[in-house]
Amino acid sequence: MPWNDTFLELFDRCVTVYRGGNRDFESCYYTPADRAFLAEIGYQTREFFDFVEDFCDEGIPSATTAMLIAALPRILAKARAKLRGELDPDLMFGCGGDRRFLEKHGDIHPADFLRRVWAAGNDDGKLATWVAAQGARGGVHEAGT
Repeated sequence: MPWNDTFLELFDRCVTVYRGGNRDFESCYYTPADRAFLAEIGYQTREFFDFVEDFCDEGIPSATTAMLIAALPRILAKARAKLRGELDPDLMFGCGGDRRFLEKHGDIHPADFLRRVWAAGNDDGKLATWVAAQGARGGVHEAGT
C-alpha cells in the first residue's frame, strides 16, 4: 500500500476514535505499526493527533493538508537527491506516489518540479508556496507545452 493511502487510512481511523469520545491519543490511537509508520514519515504521534483533533473540532486542516505536510519534505528529499545524482538505486523520482502528489497539487509535471527544486536551492518555504499556488490555480503543465 502506498504511504499516502496508509496515511489517509490512519487519519480516518483516528477521526473515528476521536469522534467516539477518546481524546487520549497515547491510549489506543496507534498500533506499533502505526507508530513505526509515523516515525518513518517524520511525524510525531502528538502532531498527527493535533491534525485529527483540529479537523474534528474545526473542520480544518483536511487530511490532505496534513498529508501534504508529510509529503512535501519526502518529495523534496527525493528530488534533491535526484538532482545531485545521489538517489538511492531502489528509489525512483516520479514513482506513483510522487505522481499522485504532483497531480493533487495542480497537475505539476515532474520535470517542472525538479526545475523548481533546483532553482529554489534549500528554500523549502519558496517551494511550498509555489506548490500551493499551483494547486490553487489548477496547475501549469509547463513541460508539455
